[in-house]
Amino acid sequence: MLYTFAQLRSAMPDSPPDELMRDRMDQSDFDRVLAWLRQATSEDRVSFLCRWSHIPPLVTRLAMSAVNHSTESLTIVVSAFEAITHANSQRTKHWCQFAITKLGPRKALRLVRELIATRPHVVDMACYWLPSMISRDDAAFADLKTLCRDAESAGIIRPPVTSTSPTGATLFHDRYADT
Repeated sequence: MLYTFAQLRSAMPDSPPDELMRDRMDQSDFDRVLAWLRQATSEDRVSFLCRWSHIPPLVTRLAMSAVNHSTESLTIVVSAFEAITHANSQRTKHWCQFAITKLGPRKALRLVRELIATRPHVVDMACYWLPSMISRDDAAFADLKTLCRDAESAGIIRPPVTSTSPTGATLFHDRYADT
């Protein structure tokens, strides 16, 4: 049976589908949340995505599909970066990728640069991931190198830690041993 848009909209919940949000979500629940996000007001959409920013793979997927305004994207990224309270490589990776995709590399780098004083652990992780996300041919790559140099001179970039076996063989090189 085919439904009209009005019927589908009336079947959607008016309140955010918080009960559906979890680390692993099946496709039908994902589609329900996405449908709610697309019909929600800008303020509700941003508020919901910011509230759930601690689940970056899921929330960045939802935000990529539901957010089309750069001001919304900017608010979500700033909130997500502020929510990272300790060194968390995967969260930083997902939110940097979202920022580059939705805001562009230069604006994403500007956001990371603003975090040098308040969130140095995010800058450290971002300097690790951003070189793999920004092409060397991109004009923003020079800005990235400057950012990483500034972070290193500020003492933000932690030195690498290497583990060795009793025989002296290198087992692994863990850059983020303290996390």
